[in-house]
Amino acid sequence: MKDSKSSRLTKPGRGERVRRTVSRRGRFGKYGDMKRFERLRRSRLLKGLTGAGRGVFTALAGRGPRTGRRTAEPVVRPASEADASFIEALSRCVFSPYGPYGEILAQWFEHRLGITLVAFVGGTRAGFVMIGPLDANGRLHPVAEILAIAVVPRFQGGGTGRMLLSKALAEARALGAQSVVLHTAEENVPALRLFESFEFIPLALKKGFYPEGQNAHLMVRAIGD
Repeated sequence: MKDSKSSRLTKPGRGERVRRTVSRRGRFGKYGDMKRFERLRRSRLLKGLTGAGRGVFTALAGRGPRTGRRTAEPVVRPASEADASFIEALSRCVFSPYGPYGEILAQWFEHRLGITLVAFVGGTRAGFVMIGPLDANGRLHPVAEILAIAVVPRFQGGGTGRMLLSKALAEARALGAQSVVLHTAEENVPALRLFESFEFIPLALKKGFYPEGQNAHLMVRAIGD
C-alpha cells in the first residue's frame, strides 16, 4: 500500500488484511447472500442439500418494548436437535422481510454448517447465534463469520443478544478464528449499535445484498492474540 504523503510503502493494517482475505475468497460477491449460499450448497459441507439458493442473514430484530420488569440472567448452551424447530420458527419470525431464512437456517443447522448456541431466560428459549463455517476437523477458518443471531422480540433489550454475541466470540477464539466478520441490514440500528459496542468495524456497505433487495453492512472484529 503506497502512502500518498511520503511515497513510502506502508504495511496494511489488520482491517485491510481482513478485507483482502474476504475479497480473495469471494465470500461476499456481486450477488451477496444468494451467491454465497450457492457456493456452499455445492460444497462438501452441504452435499445433497436442496432448497432456496440464498444464504443466511445476520442481525437482531428491532428492539422490543421494555416491560419494566427484571428478567432472569440469560443462560447459553450449545444447541441440540430439540432446538431445531425453535431456530426455524424464530428465523421466520424476525428475518422474513429479508428472504426465506427460516428454511435456509433450518437446513444449515441440520447439516452442521457451523456452531449454534441457544440462550434461555428463565428456562424459556430466548435466542440463538450461529457461527461458521467449520472445516473437516471441526475447527473454524481464520476469518470466521457470524452467520445469524436472533432474539425473541419479548426478550430484546434484556441482555440476551449481548450474552449470545459474547459467547459466540469466545467460541470462535477457542476454535481457531483470528477475526470474525458479519453482515447486518443497513436499517437495523439496534443491531449496528450492539456490534459497534463489541468493537466491530464497518468495512463496506453491500448494495442489494439480501434477496429482498436491502443493503447490508459488512463488519469485522479481530479476536486473535
